[in-house]
Amino acid sequence: MANNTSLYSLAERLRKQLQSRLSTEAKVSMQEAILAIGSARDKIIQNKLYAQYHTDGHMVIQNLMSEYGYDEKLNPVWDADRELYSLRLPALPIELPKNSGIVDVRVKGQKDYSFIQSEPFNGTMYRGLAAATIPRAEFFQKGANIYFSEDSVGGKTNIILTMIASSSGINDRDTLPIDPDMEMDIIEMAKQTVLTPDKPVDVLNDGVGQ
Repeated sequence: MANNTSLYSLAERLRKQLQSRLSTEAKVSMQEAILAIGSARDKIIQNKLYAQYHTDGHMVIQNLMSEYGYDEKLNPVWDADRELYSLRLPALPIELPKNSGIVDVRVKGQKDYSFIQSEPFNGTMYRGLAAATIPRAEFFQKGANIYFSEDSVGGKTNIILTMIASSSGINDRDTLPIDPDMEMDIIEMAKQTVLTPDKPVDVLNDGVGQ
C-alpha cells in the first residue's frame, strides 16, 4: 500500500494533468476530482475482484485485504427498537456480490470463530453449518449498521470488523487502501469520467490538448 497516497493527492495529480486540456470555463474543482478518483478506485477494485471469482461464486478477497481493506475494533450497542445489538459501520462496504465487501466479523480474541452474514430480518439470527458442531451466530447489514442477536454479543464486547470500504467513506486525506500499481489506472479512468463531451476542450491552435 502506498504510504502517502490519498484521494486528495490523486485528485491533485488528476487536476494537474487536466490543466492543459480544458478551457478556463471547464476547470475541474477539487471536489469533482476527488469524486472521480473515488469512483475509479472502487470500479478498478471491483473489476479485479470479479476477475477472481471462483466457479462456485466464492470471491477471493482475504489475500487482497492488505491492499484494499482495513480492520476496525468496535463495541456494539443495544438497539431497543429491534432488540438486537448493533454496530455503526465506519464506512459503507464496496459493492460486491453477496455483500462480500464485509470480509470478516469476529469477537476479539476468537481467532477461529467468526459470524456468518445473513439476509436482513430473515426471521432467524442463527444457522447451523454442516461442518460445525455448534451453530454459529449471524450478523446482517442494514444501511450503515450491522446487527447481532442478543445472545451472540454483549454491549462491551470488542468486535473486529474487516472490510473493503467504499471510497465515499474514506477521508480525503487518509491513506487510500490500494495497490500502488493501480494509481495510474485510477487517474486515467477518472480522467475519462471528467472529460465528458459537455466539457469545453481547449482547441487553441497551440498543439496543447490535441
